[in-house]
Amino acid sequence: FTVDLEDWFHLPGVEDMISIDEWDNMESRVEQNTTIILELLDKHKIKATFFVLGWIADRYPQLVKTIDSKGHEIGTHGYSHLPIFKLGKQKFDSELKKSISSLKKIINKDILGHRAPFFSIKDESIWAFEILRKNGIIFDSSIFPQVRDLGGIKNPTFTRNNMYKIKTKHGIILEYPMSMYGLINFRIPVCGGGYFRSLPYKFFAYCIRRLNNQGIPCVFYIHPRDIDSEQPVLDLSAYRTLKAYMGLKSARYKLEKLLCDFNFRPMGDNLEVKNV
Repeated sequence: FTVDLEDWFHLPGVEDMISIDEWDNMESRVEQNTTIILELLDKHKIKATFFVLGWIADRYPQLVKTIDSKGHEIGTHGYSHLPIFKLGKQKFDSELKKSISSLKKIINKDILGHRAPFFSIKDESIWAFEILRKNGIIFDSSIFPQVRDLGGIKNPTFTRNNMYKIKTKHGIILEYPMSMYGLINFRIPVCGGGYFRSLPYKFFAYCIRRLNNQGIPCVFYIHPRDIDSEQPVLDLSAYRTLKAYMGLKSARYKLEKLLCDFNFRPMGDNLEVKNV
C-alpha cells in the first residue's frame, strides 16, 4: 500500500496553469486528507509507504513526522513534481538530492524508496536508475507497464507484474511496477489512483484476487486528493476533468472496503530489499 503525498493542485498537465511559484498561494488540503488516510490505516492496522514530495516535506514537516511516528515508511516522490524526462539528468539528480535531504532532516532516517511523479520513467529515461542508486535509493516504483500520457513504458522487460532487479554501476535497485490485470486482449491497471476511483469496486477487487491467486502481489497507490470530493475544481479539458475528478464521492468508502478485504504492507518491508 503506497501513498503519493502531494496536494490537490499537483495534477498532471497543469504546470502551465499553476507554476511552482504559485503553490504557496493555493489553498492546501494535504494535511486534512492525509489525516483521513492515516486514520483508516490505523483502524485496519496496516502500514504503508508514503512517497513524499520534497516541496510538501519542506512546508509540512510535522505531517511527515506524524506519518513516520505511526510506523509508516517514508520514500521520496521527487521535489518539484515534474516528470523525470522533462527534468533531464542533471536537474533530476539535484532535485532528488534536495528531496532526500529534506526528508532525512525531518525523520533522521535514510531514504531508500522512490516513485517518480506520473510514473515518468519511460523508455527514454531509463538512465534515472543509475542516478537513483547513486543517491542511495534501493527500491523504486515508477514503472507503468503500458504507454500512458506522461509515463508508461514499451520495453517488454517491464511488462509483467514482477519485481525486477535492475543492475546499475552503483549496485542493484529493485523495481516494483504498477499492477496490471490481463483481460482477453486488454491489460487493465489495477493499481489505484484514478483507476481505483473509476472502476467498480467489485471488479477492482476481483482483479486483485486473481493476481493474488497467481502469487502476484498488487502494488496499490493513492493520493490524498483521491478521497476529497470537496477539493477545488480546475478548468481542465473534458478528458482531464474526467480523469481528475471521476469517482471522488465514493472513493473513501471504496478505500475502506479495500483495507477490509485485503492485507497490505509497506513496499520496503522485505528483507531482500533491506539487504541489497
